[in-house]
Amino acid sequence: MVSPVQIRPASSSAHLWRHVARGGLELLRPVRYKCTDRAQVWDYSSPSGGQQLDNGRGAGYAESLRWDQESRPGSSRSSKARGNIGSRDQIGQPIVHRFSHRPSPLPTNHPTHHVPLRRFSTLSKSIKVLALESSADDSCAAIVDSDRKIWSNIIIKQLESNAKWGGIHPREAQLAHSVNLPQAIARVFSESGLSMDDIDVVAYTRGPGMPGCLHVCGTAAKALAAAHSKPILAVHHMQAHTLTPLLTEDDPPSFPFLTLLVSGGHTQIVLATAWDEYEIIADTLDSRVGNAVDRISRYLQLSARPDKGAGAILEDYAALPPLPPYDSDPIPPLPVPMMKLGESDRLLAFSFSGLTSHAERLIDALTSDSQIPYSREGGIPLKSPTSIGEDDFRLRVASSMVDEATKREVSRVFQDSIMGHIVQKIELCFKIHSIKLRSVTGLVMSGGVASNQHLRSRVSALLGRLSSKRGRIKLYYPPKALCTDNAAMIAWAGLIKLKAGYTNDGFELLTRPKWSLEDLYDGQ
Repeated sequence: MVSPVQIRPASSSAHLWRHVARGGLELLRPVRYKCTDRAQVWDYSSPSGGQQLDNGRGAGYAESLRWDQESRPGSSRSSKARGNIGSRDQIGQPIVHRFSHRPSPLPTNHPTHHVPLRRFSTLSKSIKVLALESSADDSCAAIVDSDRKIWSNIIIKQLESNAKWGGIHPREAQLAHSVNLPQAIARVFSESGLSMDDIDVVAYTRGPGMPGCLHVCGTAAKALAAAHSKPILAVHHMQAHTLTPLLTEDDPPSFPFLTLLVSGGHTQIVLATAWDEYEIIADTLDSRVGNAVDRISRYLQLSARPDKGAGAILEDYAALPPLPPYDSDPIPPLPVPMMKLGESDRLLAFSFSGLTSHAERLIDALTSDSQIPYSREGGIPLKSPTSIGEDDFRLRVASSMVDEATKREVSRVFQDSIMGHIVQKIELCFKIHSIKLRSVTGLVMSGGVASNQHLRSRVSALLGRLSSKRGRIKLYYPPKALCTDNAAMIAWAGLIKLKAGYTNDGFELLTRPKWSLEDLYDGQ
């Protein structure tokens, strides 16, 4: 559970937030907030919002949102307002003020950029966040409140386009978002029965992701926030994945916990020591697990489905019973990479390109018209695949038709090998970093590949073995609908960020297609 943070209102040191049942957030009572810019002070306790209280006050900067009207740059309390250790309120609790960016001065005649929470007439109800997500190929919108209620969570996928191009085509994905995201926003309001008047904060995915795709949700979120005078918060996509169990679990993990992020964009083992502090323990050296699984699914020519992606289809084939001749003579596991190097730091990394290439050569050998023999020692000749598509986005498939028996068997052996590679690295992580991870009692699996049942069962078995040696390690994973990209997790991460003191990121932040979890709030 996230530790509560004390925030000081304009003229009171009373608590603003507190935890309620199941980790929700609650606003205790109406209070009056002020914020200063170069020339004006605005009062948002007014039902009309943005009522000017004083003109010409405050020699601060536009980025200096203030919860305490005494804390202006140059004053003796300025350093405390920025959240220095030792800053405490009247009851001795720490005061934390953090700001996610420092934009240039803004116009002083428009309060939109400075709204601390919303134009409150009362603070007695829970906070509702509208969140948008379009970092890859899913167009998502959701409304979540601070009581952990998901009012609506809409996801519009691009499975047909992905099947056509053999994966996500950046240009086509961006064009599809421009059509799908407005539909998702309309559906989320229709399904929830709410309107923008009920929304307190707008959140969106700032990164990482595909540049063009990120621009769609970022622009849409900023437009909505500007039109309705709402504060806006930018969220890190992988941080949202990591914090999802704090939304979905009745007994959520406590910090520090370990996170396995497995998707088409990332494959990492991350140590989360706080909601905004992360250390990447293991990363991939080449491809990501989601990309590798999708690639072999397409290479096997597995039948596309309108309701499932390529990786989920391969999982279904792997679970089917084997057919002759593989029922009596199964294919052995593929060679495991990264297990013979001498340096432990090099060992603690993922590599999927070798497994993928080996599987492709295996498929070519098993389906070759010239009956090229398959060597169980790994001596598989390389045969050129065929390509379907245009430009640089080509769907690579086997050179010959793949029979049903081969589809099932290769799906099984590839899934077993690639998920086994991930499990081995988790075990190695606990071995190499035994001291650093001794206080870890939970492991969170998140990302699209975390919905794979084979991976879940193998990780669960591993944690059972480790728990007998070092104490219990509980496994957490969200429901399948919240493992893949979704806006509900973006909304929840925005609520946690809001609770920690980030009130408004403004409109000046640019997207960050490449953005490490270790550089969450580095001023960029």
